[in-house]
Amino acid sequence: MKVKGNISNALAVEYWGGFPGAKTFDILVNDKLISTENISNKKDGQFITVQYEIPHEITNGKSKVTVKFLAHQNNMAGPVFGVRTIKK
Repeated sequence: MKVKGNISNALAVEYWGGFPGAKTFDILVNDKLISTENISNKKDGQFITVQYEIPHEITNGKSKVTVKFLAHQNNMAGPVFGVRTIKK
């Protein structure tokens, strides 16, 4: 994903709330953990957009990063409906 390496960036992720079950997962940017999330039963029946700050040392001097969602054991990552990087 595109980033601006000279400013602070964040990851904006859109989820759909209300899905039951085990939904705990890690969010990694360039293989560095930026957050552990659990979206189980959050805001039932609504879209949720959550912002995660990307540490500047990950984006400094870069124009692109790789974002990964890794489910914990016996969990699912998502569902994710949209992902974008934003200026912080």
